[in-house]
Amino acid sequence: LSRRATDPPGEAWPDWRIIAEVACALGYEDAFGYTSAEEIFAEITRAWNPHTGYDLRGVTYERLRGTPVQWPSADVQGPARNPVRYLNDGVSQELTVRPDGSVPRLAFPLPGGRAVFHARPHLPPAEMPDEDFPFVL
Repeated sequence: LSRRATDPPGEAWPDWRIIAEVACALGYEDAFGYTSAEEIFAEITRAWNPHTGYDLRGVTYERLRGTPVQWPSADVQGPARNPVRYLNDGVSQELTVRPDGSVPRLAFPLPGGRAVFHARPHLPPAEMPDEDFPFVL
């Protein structure tokens, strides 16, 4: 949570308000009637997925004003710094024991307890730098 360094110039709006105003103008007032960034963040914290580790339920503006909070953060009363994710220690997640009785050092929240990686093929750049545009952005 960062504090504003200066007031915005003129009639400038924050990004969240621009998006909310456009959505309301398009007829989505019931879903975008926000009055602050804090309201939007509170809604974001209500969506969590234990299978991916996405969990911000324990993060609030009030808590962030006092200390940084490491995610995933499932519990408002929990520690600001959580155990190492995927460490199979029975603390950061339920202890995983394989059918043969072995306990892996790491366990992922998937049925097999193993990470899944999806390799992507290499794609060449759509454009290469040239004399007119010498930089890659």
